[in-house]
Amino acid sequence: MGDAAATSSVVTVDRLQPDETTAGAALLARSFVDERIFAHIFEGCERARVERAITPWFRVWIRSFLPLGEIHAARLDGRLVGVGVRIPPGGHPLGGLRQARFMFSLMAAMLRMTMTSRRAIRLGSFARQLARLEPKEPFWNLVWIGVDPDVQRHGVGRALADEVVALADSTSSPCWLVTFGPHTRALYERLGFAVETEVRPFSEGPIGWTLRREPRRAA
Repeated sequence: MGDAAATSSVVTVDRLQPDETTAGAALLARSFVDERIFAHIFEGCERARVERAITPWFRVWIRSFLPLGEIHAARLDGRLVGVGVRIPPGGHPLGGLRQARFMFSLMAAMLRMTMTSRRAIRLGSFARQLARLEPKEPFWNLVWIGVDPDVQRHGVGRALADEVVALADSTSSPCWLVTFGPHTRALYERLGFAVETEVRPFSEGPIGWTLRREPRRAA
């Protein structure tokens, strides 16, 4: 994800709507198909097949956390061009039946990905590793932030990032994320995030980072 260049079009950010779940999942799949961790998992696989394999994964995240009201949509002249899946402080685990449904659906999506690449099974143990690294206090979890490849480097990612940073400051809560993208890391470092830990779910795969930002007093 990148966003350095300005554009003459107007980028706005609001909440993703329930009827945009399918479009949002497809957009995230398009934006992450070349991301380093997914590129490693599906090394040698045809692009369209990878997109089909990972779309259900993103659909689970959107459907599960959309009711919390903090999945953000970036729009360029009204067109959906970016999605940020964010979990607000205290929003995870979902609790009770909703949490059980989320975990079951996520496992099913992961198993579906293994039909394209057996490496996808490592996502389960990587998720457990990340859970141990998460902040202990309530925090904003920036789970997935994706921008349509056609408009990357045009301010869309920055608009999504600014939205959640403002929310974090207004609630006096830290933000936390993990990324394998150097451009994403640089974007969030410019917003005051600092690298905490290197992560490497595959011994021969890419290195990622967890980043954290402390809240600042809202203006």
